[in-house]
Amino acid sequence: MKREEMKALIERFGGKAIATRTVPTSYNTKEDSVEAVLTTEKPADVWDWEKWDVVPEVLRMDGMLLPEGRNQVPLLDSHSHYSITDQLGSVRTFSDATVAGFAAKTARFFFASTQDAQDAATKVKEGHVTDNSVGYEVLSSIWIAPGATVEVNGKNYSGGERGLRVTTQWKLKEVSLCPIGADELATMRSEAQIPDAVLESKV
Repeated sequence: MKREEMKALIERFGGKAIATRTVPTSYNTKEDSVEAVLTTEKPADVWDWEKWDVVPEVLRMDGMLLPEGRNQVPLLDSHSHYSITDQLGSVRTFSDATVAGFAAKTARFFFASTQDAQDAATKVKEGHVTDNSVGYEVLSSIWIAPGATVEVNGKNYSGGERGLRVTTQWKLKEVSLCPIGADELATMRSEAQIPDAVLESKV
């Protein structure tokens, strides 16, 4: 089926609902890799150890760092990192993008040839696993009190009713496949799932 025919079929049957059941179009079967949206600047609820509470957080995409001397991070199963069997592969080829109006980071997931990794890859290819989540270390952040507005790196942020943590620098430690991710926009990249008007790659 040609791309135009697929888009027409998706639109005919309600667009996004049927699209989430298709194979990610970015999947490369030769190298067992898929492109994914890692995270965006859309606020997501996270645990704050200093406040001992769940707070909204914005991760600034221009603040992402990789571990020193590395160009990849582990691809894990649901943030489990106690054994090398938890590692499904690696995450490489990072790029900037815009998703639903939010700055974002994309990358490619490369699956290992082990059985566990291939089982996970099959669930991705078949459209069962669509979400992922980043594991990271906060290096610097700014807390915006409820009701306050603060300019951070040229952009205004509002604390809203609950306050907001704007993380300006963070080190990516790992990326995990998971049933439900904290950032609903962090999914396997597919032109069928994310129309061109919604996701615009800068690279």
